[in-house]
Amino acid sequence: MHYLYLFFRYISYANLPFMLGGLFYVYRPLLFEGYNLLEDISFAFILMGFGLSLVSLRDLDRVDKISRWVMERERVFQVYIYTLLAVCCFGLVMGSYALVKASTADGRLLGVGLLSIALGMLGLIKSLIDQADYLKQKGTLQPKR
Repeated sequence: MHYLYLFFRYISYANLPFMLGGLFYVYRPLLFEGYNLLEDISFAFILMGFGLSLVSLRDLDRVDKISRWVMERERVFQVYIYTLLAVCCFGLVMGSYALVKASTADGRLLGVGLLSIALGMLGLIKSLIDQADYLKQKGTLQPKR
């Protein structure tokens, strides 16, 4: 069981190349000429969505200072989670709409990209909630007002 735990922890580090690839596709139309902006943004959304889904496999014990500060303040954490959930729902609705109603291939690709990043964000939200619950049960997270 310990090896499976380590396997998922190391797999979660694989998000970095996908995030960097998404960043490359965001800046490619700005730096080089002759590239389709809509297509590149779609590829960036797809890669970043896959990277976000890999983040959800991370170790629950490891928390950075900013995340700990947010998780310790329950009201701030709720606003953070609900904001992410609103963005996720917006991505799911707009991605589904673009996938169904788009008349061009670029529009449908943008719909797939929006769905990908929204599903990745959904995994991130689940991971954050699980991490906060785990740290509260473990006693290392001290709730503050």
